[in-house]
Amino acid sequence: MGSNYDSPMIYLGRKELGGGESISINLEELENQFWLFLGKSGSGKSHTVRHVMDQMSGYQLDPRNGGLPPTFHVIGYHPDFGYDHFVNSGACRNIVPESINRLDFDYMEGDTSINPLQPLTDDPSAQFATIEDFIAYCKVVHPGIGSVQIKYIRDILDNVYSRCSKEGRCPDVTDLFNEIQMIKKSLKSGLGVEATRAMQKLRKEQIEKEKAYKSGDADTKGKEKLEGELNDLVAEMVDEFATYIKQNTIWVKDEYYADFDVGTVSTLDVLVAGLIRPNFFTRGCRTRPVQGLINVYDVHKLGERHQELMTHVLLTRLYKRCIVTTPSNMLNPAVAHTYIVADEVRYMNACARDLMSPANLIMGGSRKFGMGMLVGGQGADQLSADMARAFSVKIILDQNEAAYNDTKKFFRINEAILRKIVSKRSAYVKSGSMSELVNLFV
Repeated sequence: MGSNYDSPMIYLGRKELGGGESISINLEELENQFWLFLGKSGSGKSHTVRHVMDQMSGYQLDPRNGGLPPTFHVIGYHPDFGYDHFVNSGACRNIVPESINRLDFDYMEGDTSINPLQPLTDDPSAQFATIEDFIAYCKVVHPGIGSVQIKYIRDILDNVYSRCSKEGRCPDVTDLFNEIQMIKKSLKSGLGVEATRAMQKLRKEQIEKEKAYKSGDADTKGKEKLEGELNDLVAEMVDEFATYIKQNTIWVKDEYYADFDVGTVSTLDVLVAGLIRPNFFTRGCRTRPVQGLINVYDVHKLGERHQELMTHVLLTRLYKRCIVTTPSNMLNPAVAHTYIVADEVRYMNACARDLMSPANLIMGGSRKFGMGMLVGGQGADQLSADMARAFSVKIILDQNEAAYNDTKKFFRINEAILRKIVSKRSAYVKSGSMSELVNLFV
């Protein structure tokens, strides 16, 4: 593993016509490091991607750590990027079992999660950026979220970060949910949030003691003790109220959310609860991505809407992580050292709805920071015209005839050539001035 050659070449196969000349891609000569693989199910798309990844892994493309192989971040919509899959494809010259680092996302049994409120650096501006990213995630889940709800989220998160910072920790989505719950109760009662928290805590103790008192398990002496404790709690509640009254902090008018509408706050309650319920934002991260390995984020057990949300989160955080870990003296490398692998272009399209969406940000600016992409899809009909133009390397495998028109339009390929492509054997390769029908990896 880790051979270091002057020009990293990716061998794709031999020309089907014209004497069988070998076809390779020189990574240093590409306009960008974006590869597109299009083919119907069973055409050999994932097989081809694995071969490209295996060959890339044979080069020391990452100068940040003394020359590691490139880092891959595979968004696993399908369970087909385990080590056995590379072996079955014959794509294991440079990939070994230890090359695979799995991060399993599941509703019940997954071994990892992502905290979307964790800033990527300690820089004060990182918190602001993280809040804006979180709002973008909320828009994925609830596209109709309004400006007032967004303002409330910003204000609440500012307060949550401040409070958690005093506790020496980073907040997560549960902290946000609890703050929203407390604000809702505070607005309904008219009490400030600190008074509400104190009363909630004392009320909880009161309920537990009343339950024990009424259960009949305690003897007479025990009941007398519980009765005394209940009286003490009532007295403590009175003292708490008196303290807040003296400090003039008892009423909601003194809180940052005093002008919040309780109905709008209730809609945030529902929105954030929807982010907590799946568990993959709150479980705690027990497995982490590792540089120089193939990190497989297995999301295949999630529903399509949650796969879309996870794609948005992963693209955003992986791109920004690449930015903050690339030193200024290593900008604009000739070859990418980090690749995102996404074998479902429809999710990429969903993350490219506007100029500031993560897929568009990556395609517009990631080369500077050493990031590339290997993207797969079933046909050109799943692509937008802008996205189709963004890839330096297009590998067109066997497609359904329904996709022919878009393929011809986007890539200027003759239909007669498309009909010559054979599943799992050949592909049409287009990169720069080179356009060839290729027998793959022979």
